[in-house]
Amino acid sequence: MKTSLSFPFSLQKLKSVFTASYLYFRHNNLVDSFSLANCERSAMRLVRFILLVFTSAFYLVGPSDNSFHIKLVVVLAMVVASVLAHNLYETWHLKSQQIANNARTVEQEDKVRSNLLKIVFAEIVGISLLIIPTGGLDSPFAWYALNPIIMAAYFAPGFYSWAVLGLFLSLACGVSQLYPGHGTYFAFLVDHLSQLLVFFLTTSIVQVAAALHKMLVLAYDHAEAAHQSSERALQHISSLYHALEAFNSREDQQQLAEVLAEFTGRLASEPAACLLQRSNSEQLFPENMVLCSTPALPGVQIDWNTKMQELWARVESGNDFLVQVLDVNSRITARTIVSQGQCFGLLAFWDNNLVNQEYQDRKKTLQFLADLGGITLDRFHSDQLWGRLLVSEEQNRISNELHDSIAQYLFSINCALHALSCEEANLQDERIQEQLKLVRNTAQRAATELRSSIYKLNPSQRGESVFIDTLASYLDDLGRLNSIKVDLQAEGSEEILSPDLRKGLYRIVREACSNAVRHGKCTSLQVSLSISPKKTVLSIKDDGCSFNSSSANWKPGLGIRNMKQIAAGFDGEVEIQHNPGGGTLVLCTIPGPRTPSINYKEAIGV
Repeated sequence: MKTSLSFPFSLQKLKSVFTASYLYFRHNNLVDSFSLANCERSAMRLVRFILLVFTSAFYLVGPSDNSFHIKLVVVLAMVVASVLAHNLYETWHLKSQQIANNARTVEQEDKVRSNLLKIVFAEIVGISLLIIPTGGLDSPFAWYALNPIIMAAYFAPGFYSWAVLGLFLSLACGVSQLYPGHGTYFAFLVDHLSQLLVFFLTTSIVQVAAALHKMLVLAYDHAEAAHQSSERALQHISSLYHALEAFNSREDQQQLAEVLAEFTGRLASEPAACLLQRSNSEQLFPENMVLCSTPALPGVQIDWNTKMQELWARVESGNDFLVQVLDVNSRITARTIVSQGQCFGLLAFWDNNLVNQEYQDRKKTLQFLADLGGITLDRFHSDQLWGRLLVSEEQNRISNELHDSIAQYLFSINCALHALSCEEANLQDERIQEQLKLVRNTAQRAATELRSSIYKLNPSQRGESVFIDTLASYLDDLGRLNSIKVDLQAEGSEEILSPDLRKGLYRIVREACSNAVRHGKCTSLQVSLSISPKKTVLSIKDDGCSFNSSSANWKPGLGIRNMKQIAAGFDGEVEIQHNPGGGTLVLCTIPGPRTPSINYKEAIGV
């Protein structure tokens, strides 16, 4: 009767014990997904929990001279000991990982291994003491000794796990000799040969599994490193492509210097600067130089103006790279920007004075960007020369055309009028009237030729819209190249716009559309241009990824700064507004509004 009443109460205790164990191990992410980064800890935790559950369950249901309450106390003590051992291993594992992340010395290696062996030895001794009252080597808790054996097999050299196994089996066999009914020590080993074989096989399997896992982790690390290297290479190539695109859209040395410094800093992951000459003068006067630099790293102060001037003074023929050591931990590496034998300036980056493969890669990047900058500057000069030649050629054509036609007519009129002035006859004379009629016809032909020449020189007289047609052609090519829908709406006469303003608006359209496609990943673009005598409004709306320009972490990029600078040059402004539902609106108003800015929905007419 006593047993029947106490047994259900004991089952409640048993349930509470296993529930507490499960909650503890679940709280320690037992059921979390495995990964190569944490699978060691997760696997050890899982093995410990499984062995604890099975050994405790077999001990509770197995035959024993002890009462069920005593068994519960033993199991509860086992759970507490398992939790303590688990925490000790966790603490050791975290410390070992922390040391592994730094430069590990031989002393630290020995200390880490020594701490592990202390924990393993303590757990082996504890299990050996536990199996004394629970059946010796025949105790279910003897299998719990696989925990420290597995720990030693995985985290220590191979012979340590065999030493731990030998220590436990020696203690367990010695403890088992305390029980009556056993024969000699050798006979006891023969009787438990199958059990000993399981221990040996388990240790061997764990060692093989540990070796395979370490090989897998090593292969994963190599694959991860290769993947990151590929990602960096793709980003590098993408940045170089963006640099090429940015160079093609820059038309003065100030903007080119900003682009060179920006992309050098981005590709080298270090502060960078660019020094360019405004003129062909070899004199280093401040008014003849353009200096642009990227922000320095926290705690690093670089006087780019002084350092770049010092490096510029050292430029000699055939001296491609210049290195100036600032101190033992920093230096500046510069590359001359040269094309067709002409030196335009310097491109440089700062680094922490390390000599490795990464530094060589940065030098190659610096060389590429400097050469690209030299080619771009050479193209600038060639374009300027070509523009002057075109103007000169057009002037010669107009001059020849006027000389061959209108000038001849005017000369004929002049001669006829001179002849008439010498005549003494009356103006009403028939002969004089014939000559006057001839002069009038000649003047009409001269006027017709002059109007024809003016008509040929003025596209608006032919009904052509060169600026709008150029915008439409660019947007059409952009849409076909990127498989997006582009819509252009233009109102007003482009004759109101000055040539410089047309050029500026075209550059803003290119910059905004390029950002929408490259960064916004848009699928459609709406470009609207409204031209009136009082103001010109340009809007570019996309449906791509929106961003919050009012955020404290948002910083305008090089393209946005250039758009604002272009608009400011015509007393205008550029507003960038984001739609919470997605999409961005770039609104350029020239001249700038004197009233508060409109919101996004008002700007797009919603």
